[in-house]
Formats: sequence, C-alpha cells, structure tokens
Amino acid sequence: MHSSFNTELIKQRLLNSESLICDEQHTLFYSDCEPLFTKSTRDTSLDILLLDNRLPMVLQLIHYLLDQRSFLALNGTSEGAHLKENFTTFCNKIISFDGKIKWSNINSGIKIFDNPFFRSRKAIFHEDKSYLVLKTSGSTNRPKFVLHDQSHVLRNALGSASKLTLSPEDRVLIPVPVYHSYGLTTALIPSIIAGCSVKLVSNTNIIRLIEAIKSFKPTVMFATPSLIEMLLKMRTKITIPKVTTTAGDRLREDLFLEYEQRIGTLLNLYGSTEMGAMAVSDVSQPLIDRAKSGVSALPGVELKVQNTKDQSGAIYCKNENRFIEYLDYDGVSIHSPDNIHNWFDTKDYGQLNGTEIKVLGRSDHKINRNGILLSYFEIENAIALACKELKKVVVVKQQSAQDIMGAQFAIICQPKKDDTIIDHELIRRKCVENLSKSMIPDAIQLVDEMPQLANGKIDRRSLQKKFDHLIG
Repeated sequence: MHSSFNTELIKQRLLNSESLICDEQHTLFYSDCEPLFTKSTRDTSLDILLLDNRLPMVLQLIHYLLDQRSFLALNGTSEGAHLKENFTTFCNKIISFDGKIKWSNINSGIKIFDNPFFRSRKAIFHEDKSYLVLKTSGSTNRPKFVLHDQSHVLRNALGSASKLTLSPEDRVLIPVPVYHSYGLTTALIPSIIAGCSVKLVSNTNIIRLIEAIKSFKPTVMFATPSLIEMLLKMRTKITIPKVTTTAGDRLREDLFLEYEQRIGTLLNLYGSTEMGAMAVSDVSQPLIDRAKSGVSALPGVELKVQNTKDQSGAIYCKNENRFIEYLDYDGVSIHSPDNIHNWFDTKDYGQLNGTEIKVLGRSDHKINRNGILLSYFEIENAIALACKELKKVVVVKQQSAQDIMGAQFAIICQPKKDDTIIDHELIRRKCVENLSKSMIPDAIQLVDEMPQLANGKIDRRSLQKKFDHLIG
C-alpha cells in the first residue's frame, strides 16, 4: 500500500529499541507495546481521532499509522473535542480517551462510538489507499480539511527526520499540539520513524515546560515563538543541546539571538498543512542568517520565488509528497490545489538569496506606504524593538483609510505584565524617535491579551475584524 515506505521495518525497529514514549503521568517502552504493532483485520473506514498530548490517544495514532488505517486528526482537548464543526459526515467512527487507563491493556480508556453525523464515505476515498486528513488552522480564512495520502506524509516525515538528523539516541520534547500539522507531521511522526524517545506535554505553560526540560533532559525540542518567548523570560538555567525548531509566526531576531546564546541552537522551520515541512534553516548557516528566517528546502521539495527585480515575491512549492485536495465538511472537493504547472501557491511571500529563501510573511500581509511596500512583520518587529515595554505588536490595516502616506494602519499592542507604565503617547513618541516615517502607525490600541488560535498563533482575523475602523 505504501509502495516505497516500509512500515513493518519501523515496527521492528521500535520493538527492538530501548526508546520510550511518555506524557506527564505515564511512561512506556516501545518494546513493551507489542499489541500496538499487531496488524488488525483490514479496515477501510475513515475514523476521527480526537487527539491530545496524552499517551493513550497518541498510541492509537501510532497504531493507525503503522497499521495503515485512514483517519482524520482533530482537537481532542476539552476545548475542541465537542465542537459540532469537527464532526464531518464522511467519517465512520469517533475515537477518544475517557481518562481511565489500565496499562495491562493498550486500549484501556479508549472509547469508540459511531459518528452520529455520518452519511457516506465519498467516492474520492479509494479503498486500496490509506489517508490522513488534517484541518487547517483558519488563520487566514474559514478552516477546511486537507486530504493527504498517508504514504506521502510518511515520506515527508522521513525527509524531516533526515534533515534534522534525528536518531534513536535523541530525546525529543513535544510541547506543541499533536492534532495540528506541525506537532503531528513535523514533530511526532518524524521522531517515531527515527526511533527517538519522546515526551509529550499537554496544556503547556512555563512551569510545565521547564519541569519537562529538567526531568526529561531533551536533546531536541519542537517549539513555537510564544514558547520560546516564555522560556526567555525565565532566568532558569536550561539547555537543549542538539537543536530546537520553531515554526508558525516569525520569531523576532533579537529573541532568536538571545535563545542561541542562552539555551541552544535554534532553527526556523517553514511548512504548511497542505505541503507538510518544506524547508528548515541549515545549522551550518551563519547565525545572523538563521535569525533572519533564511531556510533551505527539504529533500524532495523545491521552492521558488515569483520573479521580480529584487528577487522577492510569492513563494511557490513543488513537493512530490504534497496533499491531494481540499474537502468540505461533507467530504466534497472544494477546489483543486492552487497549481501552476505543479507549483503550489503557498500564499506566502519571500526573498530569494542564492539557494535560500527568506520567508517574509503572508502575501496579503503587506501595506503600501508612500510607494514603499512593507510587510506586517517588518513593522511589528521594528516597533517591538523600539518599544521594549510591549510584549506583542500586531498590524491591522484600516479599511478604506488613505492619507498622503498611502494606506493607513493601526497597531494592536499587548504590554508586558510588569510594573512598567505605558500608554499611547509613549508608544507614539518611541516610534517617531526610532522608526522611518513610513513605519509610524496611524492609530494605537492597547489590549490586555491577544486572541489566539488553537495552534498558538495570534488570531489576526479576529483582530482585523474588531479593529479595522479605528481611523475615521
């Protein structure tokens, strides 16, 4: 079924290894999990796995992958498990964990029940193939489902494991959700394929994260910019000796450099739900280049930037292990991938520098100021560096607002939670003193907290909707 991927070889490697997998309460050695690797009767159903970062459901996930059974990965935490929008009409059963466990039975605590919304498995799903379906984060538009051939996902994961030089000697810490593409296809699956020991952290906060680092002593960690920022605020002495990867929103350059100095090697990883991991920083790159988000394509992946005079423009990706298509909640094809001669439009833009690409942000996150095209990240990064009192800065373009500088924009600011007093006038004065005229915001809004998506990214859509008329 997986024509060029030997899942039996992975099973035997894990059964014969000394590696372990654990969460914050339980630890199992793969060698003690033989029932997990026992092949079951061929099942052509497509089931919903309500995943969280606890061991029982992750073991079910591993079983589905190695047994080549089709599934849809969804948020199984208390916040996401019962959302009606999760229950598609093309999935047969729902698999969840009820919180009770007996380690004498690998399936203890697992609940299996019929999907009450099931209608039919669509013709698009072929019985001789295994599928993995993922849900997009909805950071730029309404979430939809992304259909993958499981063999493609596994081959892409193998490329990621190879690029990151993961091995059975590595201890991998995963404090990011495994029901999202980054946590699942870039962190967990490559670590399993490589035979690493794995620790999962649920509901990650700074106390849990530091405790996991101290007790598990990871050599590798998969993180996000928000987790990196949390660690840097603490003065606790910790190290991740081999590598930490960060993905999602871009990390400010000053924070990137501080992490390298205090904790360990940091790599930017570029990927998407549709294409999986596409590129990662090269550890041999100069530190300043890695801090500026320069990445190189993974094996089997090609990246290019739409030709412009300054070598910047839309990023296109060609990946032999790409997704099949988008689906709606009934399993009906929404539209085919955005192809131009097999090149997928990532909806991001970047700058080409030799064989490396510097990812600058979303294609629609740009603003024209007096003839200068600026990315939201450039503005946000510059303001954050000028105003050290701010924890987060988000640009919100003002609808139908124009002045002599061109399109107008506001910044939504979350102050740091300390005794520092900060107001609109202080922020504006520091912007005027430190930034070019084109980067000075037309309006400033202070908020206590930034709204977040389930994957930890800032919910820019809700901020845009709420604050797009601060001017006029």
